[in-house]
Amino acid sequence: MPNFPSQIHVVPSGGASNKHLNEIKNNQLTDFRTELSLGNIPDYAEFNLGSTNPSLPANSERTVWYHAGATEPYNFDSLVSPRDWAISSTEAADNQLIFVRYVADDWTLKTVFGVLEGKTKVSLGILARGIFSSSQPVSPTNPDGNVYVFDTAGTVGADGIPTDLTKVRDFIPATIPVAGAITNISTGSLAVATMPADRQLIIRRLTGSVDKGKNAVVLIKLIPFGFIEEKGTPLFHEFEKEFDIDIVLNIGAKSTVYFNVISPDAGASVTVTGQGWIKPI
Repeated sequence: MPNFPSQIHVVPSGGASNKHLNEIKNNQLTDFRTELSLGNIPDYAEFNLGSTNPSLPANSERTVWYHAGATEPYNFDSLVSPRDWAISSTEAADNQLIFVRYVADDWTLKTVFGVLEGKTKVSLGILARGIFSSSQPVSPTNPDGNVYVFDTAGTVGADGIPTDLTKVRDFIPATIPVAGAITNISTGSLAVATMPADRQLIIRRLTGSVDKGKNAVVLIKLIPFGFIEEKGTPLFHEFEKEFDIDIVLNIGAKSTVYFNVISPDAGASVTVTGQGWIKPI
């Protein structure tokens, strides 16, 4: 299963002059994405959001993430009632240090660290409204399993998997060993992101694919501040095989964006990724 690191590169303040930034914004430079990756745009960060549904049920809308074929769409209750989160692994000997970037109860962006205790639920001791970017292990050890970040109100089974998958807030697939690599780091894989009070997200490109001979529809949904469900008509795109389209989608402060998919074909495997950048407000 592919991994989708959410935050790739952060540009420090002063990385470019105001004149240079204005030239970029006015399209006097040819490639905004190139300038961003080179560090020429201060305080901006590249941001990818996406995941894979390996096997969808027919005609049933699901949020894009690995387990979505087995559960109802993502639950957003914590947006208005912040909750503590916990972590667990599917591997009994897993003792990795995990970090989670989340939007706290006061709408600030925070990072918390937690140490896995195998298949046991470990509380992170936070008050969180939503996931901001992919969680990942700091120093992977072997063996390591699939890691779940979830509402602490949920319980885990003997396999370390939360019994109520709608309470999952992020999912980190097991590390796949790479020959010759010193460490192998997996990142979270769940197509949901909540913005803190001082940032907004601009999505400029949407890509995806579905099994040959099958069809799917991706729905881009927004939850504005103060709600726990989408408002307005979601953007959607119907496709076969694969797609790559340019869009302009602005997700404001304290808002949440997520990708849902639906397919008439049982067992369809669908991947969707949105690419853009985070900007300060």
